[in-house]
Amino acid sequence: MANIQALLILSMSGDCHGTQTGSLMSFAWTRTGTAIRMAQDLNLHRAEISKEGTETRRRVWATCVVVDRWYSAAFGYPQMIDLTDCDVRLPTPQDKVIGYLNALTRLSILLGEVLKAIYSPTGLFSVTDSMLHDILSRLDHWKVHLPEDLTFKGPESGPAAGLLHTLYTCVCMIFWRVFMRISFICPPHLQFALNVAEWNRVIENSRSAIQWFEKHDIYWDSWFATSYSLVSCALCQYHTWSRRKDPAAVETLRLLRDAIKRWESSAPVDEHIGRAKTGEILSLLYEVTQSPQRNDAPHVLGPTAGVRERPGNVFDTLTFRQDSESGGAYITSDPKVVDQLKELPQGLIITEPNTPSGSVGLEDGMRKSVDAGAQRGGPSRNGSIGGGQERSNSTDSTSAVQNSYFQQSTQPLAATSLGLEGVPGNMFDWGGWDNWLQSLGTENMTTLIPPR
Repeated sequence: MANIQALLILSMSGDCHGTQTGSLMSFAWTRTGTAIRMAQDLNLHRAEISKEGTETRRRVWATCVVVDRWYSAAFGYPQMIDLTDCDVRLPTPQDKVIGYLNALTRLSILLGEVLKAIYSPTGLFSVTDSMLHDILSRLDHWKVHLPEDLTFKGPESGPAAGLLHTLYTCVCMIFWRVFMRISFICPPHLQFALNVAEWNRVIENSRSAIQWFEKHDIYWDSWFATSYSLVSCALCQYHTWSRRKDPAAVETLRLLRDAIKRWESSAPVDEHIGRAKTGEILSLLYEVTQSPQRNDAPHVLGPTAGVRERPGNVFDTLTFRQDSESGGAYITSDPKVVDQLKELPQGLIITEPNTPSGSVGLEDGMRKSVDAGAQRGGPSRNGSIGGGQERSNSTDSTSAVQNSYFQQSTQPLAATSLGLEGVPGNMFDWGGWDNWLQSLGTENMTTLIPPR
């Protein structure tokens, strides 16, 4: 048991496994897998096999589940633990510490379901609307029913509440990523979509998570999932800037950059190379917002199987405007754009003559045709900002359509100047991150903080 616990402690940071950037996270992944196999060998995944140390066994196994799910998310690798093989109970929340572990384990289980449903090799082909609704409902239930001491209440929240909020926001970002763009086309059997009001909540959660971290930057030296989740929050803010030109997103990225710089000034970088490189990624996301925009981003694959890009450049004329009542809408002065996107929910694309580029600030109540998002993922929801799927009501044609989607899912998406296209699937693919950041305009960043 002590060996398992030691390996799980080491799994908290790749920096515990060496100083060579190309191997340290691989070692962490392998040793975490060893800990899980050792735990299974002791039957920690089975209920009450041993009457001795029951709570300790539950806590150790819960930690195995947590690190398995978050390493799988960060690396893009398969999960090792199948919960249908387990019947052990969650740790009893006897105090605040174990209450935190209990909540973290339940959130990690939901993360595993998101990864399995959306990011498996079959992607969106094997998921249904009801499955997505169920996951989303249980994510909401997890958030609403957190104990008072674990409920996030803003930047002054304690460490447990702040960390859980940051991790929860990351899970939501992972869930919504394949639905977040109106240029994505999902398989026709799915009606599920994200609306503007829902996406605004993700933006606000990621912003508040970064604001919390700015006041609690000591937790950069906690486990790797914290830095991974902050990267996800930063990508959300970066996407908000790149699509909406929201100055608040730039300010949020600056706060995060400044917090990372404070850490760098007090930490020996050569002893924390993994965190240093992750911090450099976050800093560069802010720097991109201060650089001239480029339009030579490489062609990349879709975020998961079944998602493909709409053809053409119809989105070049769209300007997003926020509205406190509906969440917002996309405005264009070209009526042809509305016709080209007519399969999108009504009210999402609005025509206004002589719409200036970069306009912001709809008057409250002007866009009531855009759904406020009371019902999420509904089959005919207005205000969807993603998953604008080409629909087919014929179940007989589903197989043929899926075959065509399988053929197209391996084709590169159209290049766009800015956005999340090209983000590496492996959080620790430093070369991939460097290439993506350079494609956005960061110069002289071919190496990210080399070891001393």
